[in-house]
Amino acid sequence: MSHWNQPSALDRVPLARSEEQLDLAWRHGVVLRVDGDGRIAARDASPVTENTRGPRRPDDIYLGVFEGRAWFVRPVAGIDGESVTWREAPEGEHDPLAAAVFLTRWHATSPACERCGEPTVPDLGGARRR
Repeated sequence: MSHWNQPSALDRVPLARSEEQLDLAWRHGVVLRVDGDGRIAARDASPVTENTRGPRRPDDIYLGVFEGRAWFVRPVAGIDGESVTWREAPEGEHDPLAAAVFLTRWHATSPACERCGEPTVPDLGGARRR
């Protein structure tokens, strides 16, 4: 049976996305690096999650809480070294990895309002653009 038929293990925390809440989550979270082709930085064929360090960047995207930790994605121009796609990763990590790739690509390809053409910026930790 496909795990996609089950509720997601990634809690996207829709009501906890103020700047203060995002900064708190960042201090106790992990971050993935994902490029525009959907490649995820990896080591030994597994995605690398790094403890968050330093300040959160404006383009860092908050994925939500997975296995008790806040997960973020940092879009990068390219991955130096080993990388994997979310489909190549261990099945138990597909939820946050697929969300990371989707949101990275969405932000990269949607820099302007589709109605008026004005530039947009990430908002609510990357859950929307305004």
